[in-house]
Amino acid sequence: MKNIRGVLSAAIVTIWTIVVMAIATEIYPAFKAILTSFAGQHWTAKSTISLAVFFVLYLFFRSKEKPRNILSYAVALALSAVIGGAVIFGFYLWHFL
Repeated sequence: MKNIRGVLSAAIVTIWTIVVMAIATEIYPAFKAILTSFAGQHWTAKSTISLAVFFVLYLFFRSKEKPRNILSYAVALALSAVIGGAVIFGFYLWHFL
């Protein structure tokens, strides 16, 4: 698959976009209100934005050449998912305490 690098790169950036938006909605009530006014529910708005970010970045990162070092992109994606999840969990844990 020639475009796997584009998919993996877009997914990595999308994960961090979700992390930032999840934390920003808790810190800045105005941001949460903007998202809510956009789609009726802030999680729906975040999902819509995330899909748009993914597809735009995929188009930006896709390549016609054969990908190299796909394993490093896959590892970066896995680490982004785990670390991003830990950041969100840590934020909510800190927020709760």
